[in-house]
Amino acid sequence: MRRRLVVVMLAVMAGSSMAADAQLPAVHSSADTGSTSAAVVTGMIYDSVARAPLAGAVVQMRMESGSPRVYSVTTDSSGTFRIPDVTRGSYFATFFHPVLESLGIMPIVWRTAVTDSVTRVTYAVPSAATVWAATCGATSTVDSTGLIIGHVHDADSGLPLGGSVVSASWRELVIDHHGVRTEQRQIAATANDAGVYALCGVPADVNVLVRAEHDTASSGVVEIASPFRGLVMRDFGIASSAATTVVATDSDGSAARSGDGTLVRRGTASISGIVRAPGGDPLDDVELAIPGSDARATTDRSGRFTLADLAPGTFTLEARHVGFAPARVIVDLKSHDTTTVTVRLDKQVAVLNTVHVYGRRVPSRTSLTGFLERRQRGFGHFITKQDIENQHAFYLSDLLRRVPGVQVVPNQGFGHTVMMRGGGGFGSCQPVVYMDGVRVFADAIGDIDWLVDVQDVTGVEVYTGPEEAPPQYQGDGCGSMVIWTGTNQ
Repeated sequence: MRRRLVVVMLAVMAGSSMAADAQLPAVHSSADTGSTSAAVVTGMIYDSVARAPLAGAVVQMRMESGSPRVYSVTTDSSGTFRIPDVTRGSYFATFFHPVLESLGIMPIVWRTAVTDSVTRVTYAVPSAATVWAATCGATSTVDSTGLIIGHVHDADSGLPLGGSVVSASWRELVIDHHGVRTEQRQIAATANDAGVYALCGVPADVNVLVRAEHDTASSGVVEIASPFRGLVMRDFGIASSAATTVVATDSDGSAARSGDGTLVRRGTASISGIVRAPGGDPLDDVELAIPGSDARATTDRSGRFTLADLAPGTFTLEARHVGFAPARVIVDLKSHDTTTVTVRLDKQVAVLNTVHVYGRRVPSRTSLTGFLERRQRGFGHFITKQDIENQHAFYLSDLLRRVPGVQVVPNQGFGHTVMMRGGGGFGSCQPVVYMDGVRVFADAIGDIDWLVDVQDVTGVEVYTGPEEAPPQYQGDGCGSMVIWTGTNQ
């Protein structure tokens, strides 16, 4: 199907030499003189973004006039190709490769003259600077930001998901007259009809958290670092509703509290792999998880693991082991398919001996004492610091997706709003939010992920009905949510 599309494009281009002349770049070629009527065209396809030869590119040539024949060949592992028995004349030449789709670039057409027995040519994917200027504007290359570009598609069929929203967020250090603090930043881009998106202005050489959303479905959150004045290509797969099932599971892995079930999406995809130490030896007892899901596994003595019943799409696989910094690998999963990965825990960290601290808690209005007391009473849904660590959440919304009675709704553009049932259980409404015991104004919680960094959260109380919440945290006919941060430990 892809080759036919390129052939059609060549036929259209050949029908208008004026249009072709306006966009055909010059091609550097060299020729060896010969006397035979047929010629050989040989050359290389070069990826200027990756700065390496491009293997697997489909190269096609069509004579400007006369014969309708199209010569076609695929580049080898070194990015080179050879087309024998080419009739001499003037040709339109192009190549096709998924990297062009990821960059949102239509196949480029060159005019190539085949006049001698051997003609050597070089075609190339546009450079990062060229793509940046065309996507973000020429002035963007003077600052210290990067570019993330790619496709959003159905995880199984590969069909583009136009209208999808891809958002990136990060923490930024701010120094002003108020002092030194960190603030959360976020940008978003909407994919075009072909599923192509471009996030301009992401900070360079910084890990940003990126997620793609389409309607009510989304990919997982992945970490991406864009080079200074460069670009990163990252496609996102999103599962269709037909490829997943929604099941109820216990949030903390136990049945100690009835009625505490949570909803997660599962599918038929799986991951199999091995975890290795810096020297290459397999590591046992490594914990692996897919953030945002209930998927968990531990490596055996040979360092191997398997995660099954996963939803298809693009996700992050996280590995944790005592003595090592966590390692994260981006995985693209498909239904009824097993993705094989090798995870390396390369960064070792110091492990401190146990430190015993003795003291007496000083009660205060914002302490977690009340949190623990209310949790023992059994009303509401409580998320502890241990729950947060076990779920490997990137955003606060990742935690709330699994709370019964809570709906995380994508905002128009980017971000998420939390909704709960209204008074009497009818309709839905936005809950009242308290931060460390102080009520947060409604206009400050339009995007729940902007409210607080999940790494700073110590505990969360969720009351999905106004009748469940204690008097000091009741909402206006809706549920309420109380967030406690690390400053209260």
